Amino acid sequence: MRILNTKNLMCVISLLAVVGCDHVSYRELVEEVNKPKSNTGVSLVSSESKSNYNQESLVRFDTSKKIPLYYISADGGEPSNDIIESYQEIENIIGDVFEDFHTLRYDLTVFRDPNFPKQNRGNGKFTSKNFYEELGIDYGIIVAEGTGYFNKEWNPDPQKMCANASSEPYSGGTEIHINSETGFYAPDTVLWVNMGNGVDMGNGKKCEWDKETVVHETAHAMGMFNHLSIFGDGPQWSPEAKKVLEIIYKNAGGTKYSDLAL
Repeated sequence: MRILNTKNLMCVISLLAVVGCDHVSYRELVEEVNKPKSNTGVSLVSSESKSNYNQESLVRFDTSKKIPLYYISADGGEPSNDIIESYQEIENIIGDVFEDFHTLRYDLTVFRDPNFPKQNRGNGKFTSKNFYEELGIDYGIIVAEGTGYFNKEWNPDPQKMCANASSEPYSGGTEIHINSETGFYAPDTVLWVNMGNGVDMGNGKKCEWDKETVVHETAHAMGMFNHLSIFGDGPQWSPEAKKVLEIIYKNAGGTKYSDLAL
């Protein structure tokens, strides 16, 4: 992990907005959040070699075309206002980058492992190629409810694992293929934003999430892979996290962190 120098660390503590803070602190924050650590469950793979991607610069979605959004549910209904407004909030930060939600009907519980009724884990039956071909999905972000990965081996508290971003439902892992020439996600990238884990916490209550949680998990999918004091280790979302996401999408994939425009 790269260590922030004392001056930049004080800028972070001071919410990075105080007059006189060196802008390089934001560049270092982007690097800290964008280079996935081993404990995140995120792995980057080179699209060309299919081996581990040697990351030396910024990676993100290519927004030269709009990113499709899908909401999948058992009844094919519309996403809640909280979900819709969360994506509008992200667009307020980085521009008009998303398509309107496409709603699809599918009972995702067929991919949940019934052997762990008090957890929320996949059963190994999800096959991305077949699933995406069936639903006509080839790129974008899928939002679903009740598919958040909850494994007591990671954390015994279902509220602490209420939502996540991943490569499939009921999973804690994310694999993203990166175009080595551009630093952009591969054009067939599909990522999941899983909201809620459906586990009964007692008295019929389930873990709670809100608009800020949706923004947080989507930011993970968008390239903010690691938690920081301004993002997840402290508040779920903050003005400083907002600035980091803005910088990521203000700069092209493949931009060296030291060259980021702020």
